[in-house]
Amino acid sequence: MSLVASSRHDDRGAVLPLVALMTLVLFGMVGFAVDLGWVYLNASRVQNAADAAALAAVTRLPHVTPTISGSQAETLAFQLAANNGYPAGQVVVANVPLDPNNPASRFNDYQVEVTVSDDVDMFFSRVFGIDTMRVSRDALAESLPPLALGGSTNTFGVGISGGGDGFWAAINSTIDRYENGDPFSSANPVGGSADQGTDSIRDDRAAAGIEGYYYALEVPAGAGAITVFTIDAAYASANASSRYNDGRVQPLEHGSSMSTRFRLAGVDATPFDYTDNATILGCDRTFAPTAYPNNIALDPFDPTNPVVDILCVVPVTSEGIYPLHVTANAANRGGNSFGLAVSNTGSGTVKIYGLGSMSLSNTIAGGSSTVDLMRVPEEYAGRKIKASFFDPGDTSGGGNTTMNVLPDAAGISCTITRGDSNTFVGNDVGNCFVNTQNNGNRLYSGEWVHMTFDLPSTYNCLSDCWWRINNVIPAGVTANDRTTWLVEVEGNPVHLIG
Repeated sequence: MSLVASSRHDDRGAVLPLVALMTLVLFGMVGFAVDLGWVYLNASRVQNAADAAALAAVTRLPHVTPTISGSQAETLAFQLAANNGYPAGQVVVANVPLDPNNPASRFNDYQVEVTVSDDVDMFFSRVFGIDTMRVSRDALAESLPPLALGGSTNTFGVGISGGGDGFWAAINSTIDRYENGDPFSSANPVGGSADQGTDSIRDDRAAAGIEGYYYALEVPAGAGAITVFTIDAAYASANASSRYNDGRVQPLEHGSSMSTRFRLAGVDATPFDYTDNATILGCDRTFAPTAYPNNIALDPFDPTNPVVDILCVVPVTSEGIYPLHVTANAANRGGNSFGLAVSNTGSGTVKIYGLGSMSLSNTIAGGSSTVDLMRVPEEYAGRKIKASFFDPGDTSGGGNTTMNVLPDAAGISCTITRGDSNTFVGNDVGNCFVNTQNNGNRLYSGEWVHMTFDLPSTYNCLSDCWWRINNVIPAGVTANDRTTWLVEVEGNPVHLIG
């Protein structure tokens, strides 16, 4: 009996060390979980700071290669990271290196990588000698450049026959009819117009308060002083059909009178919104109706030429997009054709192109005309691009006319629709072909025809990345085409890709 009692007493004493050990393990696990959650929370904060810094920095690209150090992009990244609690010493901003084996890194001019690091203070892990844990997070952002419309040299819309610039830029008066080819400047859908009714493209633009058209002056670093020229800027319809004797396409003008206003704005902190830029002092001019002589030989950079005027000279320039806003006013119906040119004193060439949309006039007398539509660089691989054309195919003399969009790539699929309802018209692979007039009957009078292109992820330019429009007019027929083009890209141009 006594031996049994002694054995029970020894078992009760052995439980206490086991309970103490389990309690220590339990508290260790709780402490580890608390520290792990704390690290996870701070890692999320670090990632958010890196994302914000990269998205901000990428809006200041390109023009920073071969190094981003000291650039506006780096400065803005530091600022955004600091606003989130991480000073410059904890932030690294870098160009994305070119890697031919990684398609996502081909375009370092439009990508930036930001790394944010932080030493997170630990709590319970200090018992094991772990005072801090290093947390680093990367963010890779891309900003797709605006699509250049209608060409990207130092002249725009000056009617040069052949070579892709056989058109004039144009704008109609605010009370002109939509059916005359300008849905964005005109505001008259009635009074004999053949307008097709509801037009969400036009209505959305009007609701946003966007008037007229915007053109980009793309100014590189070191460009120096820039001089902006307007060509044939005033309305003067009486002799438009014989104004030039140097082989260029003649401008199309109609109506009785209208004034055209040109305003050049500077760069600002919102490079992807060109509607809010402040006009540069001295770069705002309105041209009232005037008379131009006949048979002019045009030099778009010669201010002594009777159709050439200097809009303004900008002596000190920062790199970036300078929006040129063109609007029209009139007490009567009318349409005006014009051109633009720019010269600069420093390095590089300032380029001009349409931003988002452009309105133009084009005269073709029996034959074909190939005109630059848009430049689609390889950065747009995997995207969907929608090109819309308003009221194409104006001719006199009957016959059949066609419009064919020619991508600078192979195997691009295209879907053609029409009007506000996007009624299916057809599809194609490799180009986008549509009849604009059939036996003298205009098929899209006062209406949009849309061409939607699906770019594969393997999209590569074959030559210069320019997509072009080929218009074919039968013999004996003259096309006096006054039309408007609009290009939209699916998705946000500024986005994270890693």
